[in-house]
Amino acid sequence: MEFWLDALSILVFALVGVATKLVDDFYDEQTTLKQKTAAKKKERFYQIFSIIYAIAVGLLLILRPDVGAIFLAIFFGVLIAHKVDNKAFYYSAIAFILVLLASLALGIQSLYSFRIVLIVFLAVGELGDEFLRHKFLKTKSLIGKISEYYPVMKLFGLAAFLLGRISLTAFLCLLVFDAGYYLASKKFFLK
Repeated sequence: MEFWLDALSILVFALVGVATKLVDDFYDEQTTLKQKTAAKKKERFYQIFSIIYAIAVGLLLILRPDVGAIFLAIFFGVLIAHKVDNKAFYYSAIAFILVLLASLALGIQSLYSFRIVLIVFLAVGELGDEFLRHKFLKTKSLIGKISEYYPVMKLFGLAAFLLGRISLTAFLCLLVFDAGYYLASKKFFLK
């Protein structure tokens, strides 16, 4: 059972990474009123899709708190960095928080099991990535090229794994989330 839960966790995080980038791109690409009007039906799909993946990750949070901590760290890091800029992300945040609150209210999880210190540690890694990207991404320096791959949170995740604070599965979830996000940004699988 443990193997299947680990495999499911990794698969869900890969899909959530792809979905996150696709939703973000959908909203970023609509710049004119005509584009926004034509995309209303598609927008509803992305909003519902965001809610579904937030619920899926919320359920993983209940089943595997260390894996859930990875998503919470990404979520809070992105929220603090002011990168949540569309309705779909707000809807997914609400759905995710409702699953989290329901699990706490039903006594399924305790706040301790969500590893608050770990979440803060990894969220700081997400903020570190945002700082690098903001400061160096447009430069032609080595740091600018490296910042495209969001290295800080991965290094923080590796440190948490090496210190025994997260499982190998949780660390792999972080890596496949970013890999899915990166592949979606390159439209690799859509060509």
